[in-house]
Amino acid sequence: MSIGKWWSFRHQRLPKAKWEIARGGMQGILEDALHPSPGFCCMLWQFDTDNSTFSLKRAERKQLHMRFGLALPNVGRYSDIATLVDLAFLAESDGWDGIFLWDTLHYQADSQEVCDPWIALTALALNTERIHIGTMVTALTRRRPWKVARETATLDRLSGGRLIFGVGAGDEGDKGFTHFGEEQDSRTRAKLLDESLDILNGLWSGEPFSYSGEHYQVQKITFLPTPLQQPRIPVWIAGTWPRTGPMLRAARWDGVNAFAQREDGTFGEILPEEVVQLRAFMDEHRESDLPLDIVVSSNVFAAYDDEDAQALLIDYKDAGVSWCLQSVWPETDPEDVRTGLQRGRDTWYKYSLRE
Repeated sequence: MSIGKWWSFRHQRLPKAKWEIARGGMQGILEDALHPSPGFCCMLWQFDTDNSTFSLKRAERKQLHMRFGLALPNVGRYSDIATLVDLAFLAESDGWDGIFLWDTLHYQADSQEVCDPWIALTALALNTERIHIGTMVTALTRRRPWKVARETATLDRLSGGRLIFGVGAGDEGDKGFTHFGEEQDSRTRAKLLDESLDILNGLWSGEPFSYSGEHYQVQKITFLPTPLQQPRIPVWIAGTWPRTGPMLRAARWDGVNAFAQREDGTFGEILPEEVVQLRAFMDEHRESDLPLDIVVSSNVFAAYDDEDAQALLIDYKDAGVSWCLQSVWPETDPEDVRTGLQRGRDTWYKYSLRE
């Protein structure tokens, strides 16, 4: 089905909303009866009477249930934007909470087609209503942060405040770095990432902002409009547990997408018992009062008929995981993803994973 047809379907489905009048402006409390936001008690649409603008503010949060998302490549068969739109529409229809795209120029893409993830995310935003969208992950160390500030604010407003921004320092083997003269030293990348995040946060504020860092300098400037979400677009930091540097960085932002390094030096998905340790670390080092999203990857599709996969999801929920992502690789048949989306929905309702 064409993107244009998806667009026509989009306008037939309207979100439930309850509006209330409050002093100093108008607030709307968005409610979704079937899929309440698990990390939020509510989201407030606040109308500023001084400048006639709306913003989406985060209210006090408490964990209600674990969210489920789909992480798709932008490579191979998934470089076709119509396929990505189709999967996003189906994921939203089946009750999934998020759909995230790789942000790569050439990762795992030898002799394969690649699409631009930001243009693809624009198509996803225009053809969905509820589901969160985002990158998983953006190597911010090869991007100009002021350009990213414009792109993300625009996409957040276009999507109605549904953007989640997953970032990292970049993979050492990514040809987007090695073949274009980008910075490859890991310590320098870490500094670039921290400075870029500071600049993003400043430019998103809508206030006059300047910055003087080791790698970036910004003369006083104001970026408008701001993102719809306030105080900012949620930023998830990708990193390896138990490395202190990435985890301390994540504690300053809004979420951590962690993988684990084993004693033998190998890497793998973080285990539920490691999630407990990670959450304790975050509680100790986090200064913000807002809860932090803990994001893991697991085989949600397999849990439909695999007892071990089912048990792992239950353990993740008990450990306090906020989001569980089903990763999809370029060689995966999109038809298998379509089948898996419905099976995932059946699994989390059967085992009360969203309650």
